[in-house]
Amino acid sequence: MGAIIKSARVHRTHRGLLTCLLGLTLLGLFCARSLLYDISTLASLPLVWWNHSEQFLISSQADGFDLTFANYSTEQTSAAPFKDRVPPIIHHVAMGGAGAEHFIVKWQEVRQSCINIHPGWDVYLWTDELAATFVADHFPELREMWENYRYPIQKIDALRYMILYHYGGRCLHFPVQLPLVVHAADQLPPKCRCHS
Repeated sequence: MGAIIKSARVHRTHRGLLTCLLGLTLLGLFCARSLLYDISTLASLPLVWWNHSEQFLISSQADGFDLTFANYSTEQTSAAPFKDRVPPIIHHVAMGGAGAEHFIVKWQEVRQSCINIHPGWDVYLWTDELAATFVADHFPELREMWENYRYPIQKIDALRYMILYHYGGRCLHFPVQLPLVVHAADQLPPKCRCHS
């Protein structure tokens, strides 16, 4: 009789462990469902891409947009006939302490040609001092984080988002001379436009 009771206990213990293991497995799958979805999407991409790729590609046939920019005039000052979506403001960023002054001098000619190509545009030159004042005045909640960034590129990247949020326009880094693509980018179809 003792052997029968012992066997029943072992059977119940195994059933309990299996139930617990099944529950933990289901909970783990539930918690990882987003990751599993991403993995399945990426794994199936090579199989489905060729059948649906035309939905994701920009073309002059599908979107009416000239990707080569060959048909745009270098004298073009707006996105006409389309509505200008980004304000005519250029932000040049020259930060990084004493080394930034070197860039300002070295790239002055390129910067001036960019300004000449875009007459009537507002132009800002962001230095370390101006950027720090701007962050303190307009984003005081981010000031401590800003001041604690270890590398200048972290400040530059954060500043781009802040100035575009506050002013709009386009951020150009030295040595960028961007005449016509600046206007043509306003004409990108919404599915591929990333606001400057």
